[in-house]
Amino acid sequence: MTTDKEDPLLFEKWLRNFFVDPNTSFIDFQTFRLDVFEYPTHYLLEALFEKKHVINITISIDMNTLTILAAGSDGSLERSFTFPFSIEDRTITPELSTDALLICVSKNTIEKGTPSIWKLEVP
Repeated sequence: MTTDKEDPLLFEKWLRNFFVDPNTSFIDFQTFRLDVFEYPTHYLLEALFEKKHVINITISIDMNTLTILAAGSDGSLERSFTFPFSIEDRTITPELSTDALLICVSKNTIEKGTPSIWKLEVP
């Protein structure tokens, strides 16, 4: 379900269903764990790579879907997260930390010309 306008109650219900879905845990195990947090001004996606050796990460945005492709010495792992609304014009800020990728998606700030693809090298 995709809407152009963000509805906080819809997102809360949708997020609850995301975490209750048994498929989410299966995908966490098969690829990498993805956690989602909601804050007053933004959403935070946390991709945890833990014991996986990741060399570079590509993040792409397509309407309401954010895709993370993590490439390493053992191959590539891909994971998508679909919001119930478009995120194409949001301010999106990726940040690498030890064994994790943090992606901040703004709620209120709309930024025209936000990149749709980021390529990050893991130190």
